[in-house]
Amino acid sequence: MAKNLVVILGPTASGKTHLAAKLAYDLQGEIISADSRQVYKNMDIGTGKDLNQYIINGRRIPYHLIDIVAPENEFNLFEFQNRFYKIFSELIEKKILPVLVGGTGLYLESVLTGYNMPHAPMNQELRKDLNRKSKDELQKMLLALKPHLHNKTDLEDSERIIRAIEIEWARSTKDQTQKPDINAVVFGIRWERSTLRQRITDLDKIRELWVGVSFYFSISAKKNYICRNDKQVKHRYSPICQKTGNVVSTDGEKGDSDQLAPK
Repeated sequence: MAKNLVVILGPTASGKTHLAAKLAYDLQGEIISADSRQVYKNMDIGTGKDLNQYIINGRRIPYHLIDIVAPENEFNLFEFQNRFYKIFSELIEKKILPVLVGGTGLYLESVLTGYNMPHAPMNQELRKDLNRKSKDELQKMLLALKPHLHNKTDLEDSERIIRAIEIEWARSTKDQTQKPDINAVVFGIRWERSTLRQRITDLDKIRELWVGVSFYFSISAKKNYICRNDKQVKHRYSPICQKTGNVVSTDGEKGDSDQLAPK
């Protein structure tokens, strides 16, 4: 079976995003992100989305599973795996090579090793019965369903035990999601520790500058909860906070932050 998925993995600041985008450009592929934070909209600082790196020689490389859910919504491993399978299958059908890049190790492992993850909504009837049992009885039930329990913390709390039993019950009684055939070639990026630390430091400096610029324009344009009397904010953005006088300004109310508005 021919390779049908390219995987680029590596730590923060290793250059995996740029490499994945370049490969997708050269191979006429599309990016699938395997990052648990980049799925959230409007959370661009500190999540390493680096969307500018998806533009190669003036062409934007199509990407998936970035900016897809609101921050207040839950996005979990089950959701990632199912969305990945759907996108992967659609790209293969169109004869487009998927390039998976990450990120979050558990996400990568779930699709590369084919985690068996059933849809397991809360079963109120089952829970009613389980809630009558002691913690010791629940532990025995869970270990009977899953003798080789990977996550031992599931045994420490009754609520976690009940949820784990619920999942195993669903696994044994429901039809499983049809998984596509995946034959991946995996590339891991490795730097010497000292070099990687320097790359992270350099990246942090760039992000620090971007945060400061974004903060300034937020003050100038929106004047909405501008500068809180917060020690961390005051320390990191002291020049800006000094100008605003540490005043919290809201829309429709004048504050010292007006002095930063464009004249």
